[in-house]
Amino acid sequence: MEKKKPTTKQLIKRIEKAIVMVEKTKDTKEMFFSDRGLRLIVNGDYAIVGTNYHKHVFAKWTQSGYSKPYQYTEMVIDLAMENNCLVEDGGEKYYSFGKLMETLKANEDKPLDYLIVHYYSMWLMNIFNPLYMIGDTESSSFMVFLEYCCNIAKQSILLAEHKEDMTNRQFIDEFIKKVLEFTSSISEQTILKKMTDEEFYKKEMEATNEMRDEEILTEQLKEVANESKENM
Repeated sequence: MEKKKPTTKQLIKRIEKAIVMVEKTKDTKEMFFSDRGLRLIVNGDYAIVGTNYHKHVFAKWTQSGYSKPYQYTEMVIDLAMENNCLVEDGGEKYYSFGKLMETLKANEDKPLDYLIVHYYSMWLMNIFNPLYMIGDTESSSFMVFLEYCCNIAKQSILLAEHKEDMTNRQFIDEFIKKVLEFTSSISEQTILKKMTDEEFYKKEMEATNEMRDEEILTEQLKEVANESKENM
């Protein structure tokens, strides 16, 4: 059954009730890196950093001034547009974050460009990795607790009064002391169970099948989208 297009009145009502709305303007810049499933978007007011399963929305301006997440997201998009990061696979071309890093690393005339993207890549892992850590198992609950302790340890050092300079090595030593202090009273539990070779192989196969199912679903969605465009 063909889905009816919403009327102007219905669209206005949706916009008014929208929890988050980022307008696409003539100044909007967007880049999708297929190898990371990473979509980056900036317009005059916001930057969006996300995957198919979640999105971070950063305002261009913060209380302390120009937003660094916005600034770096825009820089990475610009670098991707200015440099070769296209990869061809089976006749299909797509943008690759890995290829972008390779291209920039090979350009010795502009070492800063590579450092920006490499730095941004580390930041992405830092914000993405903990997102789905929450869960009901001993392992997931411990990882959430440990991440919390690490964050508290870092903040306690950063916010403390410093009467002398602190080096990066001194910071790491102090950080380790804080984490050990915060975790000293926990009871010991098994969080990662040992696996036989068969169990490990089965787990690897299940993960591979899940990835394949996601790829098939993505292709099916692309076909549906293309058919919809042709029928419009």
